[in-house]
Amino acid sequence: MITSPMTVIQRYKQKGLTLLETVLALAVGMVIVMAVLIYFQTASDSANMAATIKITGDIGNAVRAYAQSPSYKGNTIINLSDLQAAGLLTTSDTVNPWSIQPGALKVGTSGNYLGINFYNVPAQVNTTSKTKNQAGGICASLAMQLSNALPMPSPGTVTLLGVKHTYNYTISRPATGGGITVVTEDKSGKVLNTQTAQGAAVCQYTKGQSTGILSIVMDLT
Repeated sequence: MITSPMTVIQRYKQKGLTLLETVLALAVGMVIVMAVLIYFQTASDSANMAATIKITGDIGNAVRAYAQSPSYKGNTIINLSDLQAAGLLTTSDTVNPWSIQPGALKVGTSGNYLGINFYNVPAQVNTTSKTKNQAGGICASLAMQLSNALPMPSPGTVTLLGVKHTYNYTISRPATGGGITVVTEDKSGKVLNTQTAQGAAVCQYTKGQSTGILSIVMDLT
């Protein structure tokens, strides 16, 4: 049987269409996969943010309860292990939602102040001018939410978890009612970073890093 030239051409066209359809199907599949990944990442971030806020509240309540219990000796630092040993926190309250590494969640007190640090919180640095950077991303968003929910600490300076926090409501952001200057120092007193926030929480970040430290100070008075 002799095949006509038109039949051969039609067969090649059919093969070409099949290949094109395959490529299109793969492309659509990749788009769907990316959309699903973005959805789950967004859902995961939202869940972690909610968990961070819950843990902060639970730790604050636990510290207040511990300070009133016979286990508290007075004028001593209350840390995460103390609260856990006293049965005041659930296991989920002792794990940083953003990292399972040991030490990724730190708790410490100084007088009537409670400090909570969440490490490895996703952050980014937004350049606002040639000389000034500000934190962005999830870390900064959490700092803003917690600052709106928690009372501002009393003016003054307190060192918690190795970080010096200086609260002064008159020197920064006067147009919005003042701000808080958070000075991060090392053990020798060398200033590592100075940032301004408008509440009891701040995102400590380093330029070039993709994560920051969500640093929270609660005034328990």
